[in-house]
Amino acid sequence: MRKYYIFLSAFFSLIVFLLIHSNCLAQIKEEKQKRLAGFQILHKKPPSYNLNSSVAFFSGYDNNVKLSPEREGSIFEEVLYSLNFNKPLSSKLRLLFNYDIDYLNYNSVPRASNLLNHLRVGVDKRLSRILELGVGCDLSDFYYPKDSDGDFIFSKGFIYLKNRIGGSSFQQLALEYGYKIHAARKALSNSISELGDNPLTDKRRSIEYTIGSNISPALFIQCSGKFSQNNSNARYIDFYDYRGYELSPSVHYKLSEKINLVGDFSYLRKLYSDRTINTGDKKEKDNVFYANTGLRYKLNRNDTLSFFYTYRGNSTNEDLEQYTESVFTVGLEHGF
Repeated sequence: MRKYYIFLSAFFSLIVFLLIHSNCLAQIKEEKQKRLAGFQILHKKPPSYNLNSSVAFFSGYDNNVKLSPEREGSIFEEVLYSLNFNKPLSSKLRLLFNYDIDYLNYNSVPRASNLLNHLRVGVDKRLSRILELGVGCDLSDFYYPKDSDGDFIFSKGFIYLKNRIGGSSFQQLALEYGYKIHAARKALSNSISELGDNPLTDKRRSIEYTIGSNISPALFIQCSGKFSQNNSNARYIDFYDYRGYELSPSVHYKLSEKINLVGDFSYLRKLYSDRTINTGDKKEKDNVFYANTGLRYKLNRNDTLSFFYTYRGNSTNEDLEQYTESVFTVGLEHGF
């Protein structure tokens, strides 16, 4: 009988680990999506008409690709193409369009290699000299060639009100509603080992306040606070339902005509509604830390060399979800 209970406990822990592991990787995917969309609508008013594109090549080393206790590392290569377009529709109305395609290849962990297609479209209405109102949609399609369980589509609608303060500062309030569908994964049914017939889906609501300022011609700082709520159709202890509280400061400093220093940071507190830890009946609470620091060196008018170090970690009361990760990246970007 004791061996039977040991087997059940090990089986339960394995299933929980696999579910949590998928959740960790989803967090990274959403971070990537957020970085791509981040500064498109926040600062530096664009010219009346603008069309530009860029291609970037990155390579580096990730010491914990799967965010797991085994800490499996890999050299990686990444290619990113971006197209940005904005056009005035009238004297006070502007169209914004952004498309990105990104392929990330892990040499030693091929199942984690993925392709991202990202599209963001919106319109921006100038209400007055200091107020702007924007609405739009954001669509991301993540495809894993060697692991279909990782595939998902995340679509979001957004609305924001931006207030320009003087000529160098702004504040913004944004609301988002998102719907995520995992094409190959089924939602949990009444137990952790039982899957239903419907694909796993998530509904995400969030509100975010951002303030930023060009303190000087060389220094730009920004800080945002965000509250989000996730509700999935997984029935077993509402496994993926949580409330999130996130604080994200960032600093960009122009050291010289050729060198720009970058520091982006975030702290995310995730409180799960009913999910309990593997070793007891306490509800899971996560503390996710993120830091991305480095520099961009302008080689000439069109080419930029970049060096970045990224740290990601989770301090949580769930032992199976404790992790740290360090990523070293070098890149070359070419603008057209």
